[in-house]
Amino acid sequence: MFTDHLIKRNDFLGVYANVKYKNGFQVRNYKRWAEQLKSASGVFIVGADALDGSYSTRHSLRFFRLAQMAHKMQIPVYFSGFSVSLKMTGPAKEALKEVSNFSFLKARDIDSYNRLLTFVSPQHIKQVSDMAFICPYNPDIENTKDFKQYKEWTEQQHLSKRKIIAFCPNSIQAEKLGWDVYIGGIKKLLSEFNRQAEIAILYLYHDVRPLFNGKSDKDISRELFEAEILNDNTRCYFQNGIENGVVLKSYLKYADFTMTGRMHFGISGLAAGKPMFGISYANKFEGMLRLFEIDPTTSLVDYTEMDKGLAVVSKFINDIENQYHSISENIGKVKELSNLNGKDLIDAR
Repeated sequence: MFTDHLIKRNDFLGVYANVKYKNGFQVRNYKRWAEQLKSASGVFIVGADALDGSYSTRHSLRFFRLAQMAHKMQIPVYFSGFSVSLKMTGPAKEALKEVSNFSFLKARDIDSYNRLLTFVSPQHIKQVSDMAFICPYNPDIENTKDFKQYKEWTEQQHLSKRKIIAFCPNSIQAEKLGWDVYIGGIKKLLSEFNRQAEIAILYLYHDVRPLFNGKSDKDISRELFEAEILNDNTRCYFQNGIENGVVLKSYLKYADFTMTGRMHFGISGLAAGKPMFGISYANKFEGMLRLFEIDPTTSLVDYTEMDKGLAVVSKFINDIENQYHSISENIGKVKELSNLNGKDLIDAR
């Protein structure tokens, strides 16, 4: 397993005896890749949001060059599901068309699938869902001291007839908008939820990288917790020690719904049966909600237009029971689609 940037994850690295992990392996180091590929029986590229060029065409093309190199060496190439946004670049589009001749393209949401259909033969496309939908649940987490304290808090809130909203910020959105604009928009949305339906707020986080002036999602959640938006911090909770998505999933189990600028935080909530109010970006949320037969207009506001979200809060609250039902009816299908990410690789063994 390779990544082109350094990841410090001692909670995962070394856990599996049959997995070797190499940090800081630059995608553009093609000579080094050629040496590694000589001993490989297959290449699996995690697509995610890295293939449509919307963040960086140059970065996306590096993955395609690796795929083409492996194909020339007669090594099979597999992709995981990825997003195709409205901002897909021309060079990325041409590269996708080329690699589709020797590898299935997997779209992780309905909108991405439909966008691929406009320039790739349907025989070369597979509908999947994000791999995070099958992130495991570990019941042992609920036996920890931290979790038991959290569980007591959730019981107090539900006894008081409050809905618990699990909130996750996005430090990249904060960087692009500026601190005051971003935090102001988040506070307005949380306050509107409280005005329309008395809530308690569980402040969580997804990405702990310090991406905005040394601040991570975790730092932003902590600062919002300390700001006492509800003027009553007994109705707010911040958990400091969440290490990974497996731990996070246990906390979301006892929330009522999520409000998030991070798609994978929303996915963890949906997998636990919790509706998502999304502060969206890059067209990544809409197609995912359609997998659950949920109308995105009842649940999403673009992060650049949070003022418009006050009206969406009303739609979301009015539609939330329908969303619980839609999630329950569709989560099994969505998890089956998630398992398809690696099925062709497994079938080839």
